[in-house]
Amino acid sequence: MELNSEVSCTTLINNLGAVGCRSAMAGGEAGRLVVAEKQADLDALFQDKDVSRRAVLLNEDLFTLENMLALKKSSRCSGILLARSDDLPTSGVFSPANPMRYCKCEEQKAPSGCSGKWNVPGNSLSEQSFNFPIIAVNSSRTAQLKGLIAQVKPWMPALVVRMNFYMDVFQGFRLEQESWWELQQVDSCCPNCRPNCAGSCCDFGFECTSSKTHPVSWAQPTCARQKEPTSYDCIGKQTCLPLGGYNIWSVDSPSFPPPPSQGIIVAAAAMDSSAFFHDLAEGASSQGSAVVALIAAADALKDVRRKMQELAGTPIVFALLQGEQWDHIGSRKLLSDIANFSCRKIKTSPSNGLPNDVCVDPPMLSPEIVQLRDNPIDFVLEVDQLTSAGGELGESQGLFFHTGCSPSDSSVKARELVLKQASVPGVAGVASPDEGLPFPPSTIVGSVLEEATGQQEARKLAKAPKGRALLAGYSSHFTNPFYQSRFDKIQSGGAELRAEGLCRAASRLSMVLYSLSTGAEAPALHANCTLVRELAGKIMWKHSEQEAPSSSYTSVYQPPTLRGPSERERFLFEQLAMATSAPGEVNETSKEASACDCCDPSGSCQPVKHFRCLQGKCVRSFAFFQDALPLGVAWDVNQSQFVLSQGDRNMSHVVWTESNWQLNLGAMVYLEEETTVEQAVFACGLVLCACTFLLVSSMSKYYERRFKHN
Repeated sequence: MELNSEVSCTTLINNLGAVGCRSAMAGGEAGRLVVAEKQADLDALFQDKDVSRRAVLLNEDLFTLENMLALKKSSRCSGILLARSDDLPTSGVFSPANPMRYCKCEEQKAPSGCSGKWNVPGNSLSEQSFNFPIIAVNSSRTAQLKGLIAQVKPWMPALVVRMNFYMDVFQGFRLEQESWWELQQVDSCCPNCRPNCAGSCCDFGFECTSSKTHPVSWAQPTCARQKEPTSYDCIGKQTCLPLGGYNIWSVDSPSFPPPPSQGIIVAAAAMDSSAFFHDLAEGASSQGSAVVALIAAADALKDVRRKMQELAGTPIVFALLQGEQWDHIGSRKLLSDIANFSCRKIKTSPSNGLPNDVCVDPPMLSPEIVQLRDNPIDFVLEVDQLTSAGGELGESQGLFFHTGCSPSDSSVKARELVLKQASVPGVAGVASPDEGLPFPPSTIVGSVLEEATGQQEARKLAKAPKGRALLAGYSSHFTNPFYQSRFDKIQSGGAELRAEGLCRAASRLSMVLYSLSTGAEAPALHANCTLVRELAGKIMWKHSEQEAPSSSYTSVYQPPTLRGPSERERFLFEQLAMATSAPGEVNETSKEASACDCCDPSGSCQPVKHFRCLQGKCVRSFAFFQDALPLGVAWDVNQSQFVLSQGDRNMSHVVWTESNWQLNLGAMVYLEEETTVEQAVFACGLVLCACTFLLVSSMSKYYERRFKHN
């Protein structure tokens, strides 16, 4: 039985080590299949005197951090087939255990005035490193496997699973237990972020342990870890690719670029989600709701765009960010490029703007981002998950406007303006979160912008905005228990997120953006619920059992010359471009977008910059792609490979990469002869050969005597 169609856990590498799972040896290995349906079955495996490697068919409720670490420590596991049920597991299964996942360790303390805490996190299962493969098998395939196991009798050959998920980045690194240990050289992390170890503080990836392993031996507990490749190693060896993709940003302004020195407002949402099994990272109700609401809010502002211009409203830059689950790849790149991007070689479009010009060195699909350099960022509004799984979003309460523990004057002013907005039928209410609550962990406003206020990051990121806030559907407790959890399932049918509640949230978001831009109280605005339902159905929900949404895992970045934006990124680009577009008549007298045939050159849009054909209409849109890859990693045009920027290694962010994949990866279940059976067959073969030899010898002698006698 082949299992190549089932999804598998993969390995990601950062500048501290690796997370995920993989085969320990090139070519993979085979293990006899055993079933663990209850904890006693797993405990029996640990106590078995037979220490041979086993492949375990594991029930999902046994997929806990304690059991996985025990399997790793036992060195008896050659791989796991996870019997994935169709129901939702208990909450927090894959959530990070540390509420501050990326400890920056420069006096990293809670901001002054913070007293609140977030809900209890999970067990960090998705942040572990396992030296055996893990494959998720659905319920029907699990039933088939159990049926095969039931047919195998004790006297029959054993059922074996061979898994080959060896990663190229581990070439030259041994993964066996008790080998290749390295000690932590410096105490680079603050004591309040990591557990103490004999007075020292173990950095991320290190553990407090003792060892008697050659060539390193120490008796006292010390911060150490098994040596693994890092993103710096594999980029230098060209055995991995950086995580990332393409950001999408669009300016809702009557002209582009905005006048020099005019401030801008950045409204951002992450378009990626992640999971323990990346191919199942469908977004659930976390990042998907923010993306849908942001596009719908931009569309709703079309009705008041002229009024906002009359009030001299601040231009809004809508941004859909890629790679945010991996230490905010997209937002770091956006802020850095606004402040620092410079194109050394540009390829000019022969049609003077259709399509847009492309920067060749360094690669940038839309170099127009340089035109925002002279525009200071007045305010950043991040939009996070807005509705709970299976829950309603009422008109009196539902959304929360977070400004942190020590908000700036601009943030306080914005909060007061937003909170006094009128209650409107069909629009979600908005309130202030619990007092003394810091920004949520792993958000742009609570992580990247917090760093941008420090001296170390100020040289690389844009200047810190005057104000920042987060609009979300939770206060001090995440309404979705799988917040930032890399949760890898989604219910079918769309019941987990009701479009009506999400439409109410998008309506309130449009009113919030109106007030932030104009400084005035917003009129009643209503998002297009049909648009919300269509977008949610396209990127979040299953329309049918046969049509599953594409994974929202960010994947890896490659320059436009090798591979441009993904299908998902292109779809969201078109939606955001259409939501922020204006009628496509050059004289701007028409209120309706003129029809055009994108396939017929004679009926295409006029070759004027920023005019394009979207959804069968000729519109003007200031929407662009931006190459999003980790800071410190660059594409060298001359060498045609990724290289590291030495100056960026000192930055506090984490550089995430994914290993190159081999072509023969996969898994197979088959019957293998037992050793005793093989020996018996071999012995029978020897006996048969001996008998044949004796028979031939006897016949030869007989005929020899017979011929001589004649």
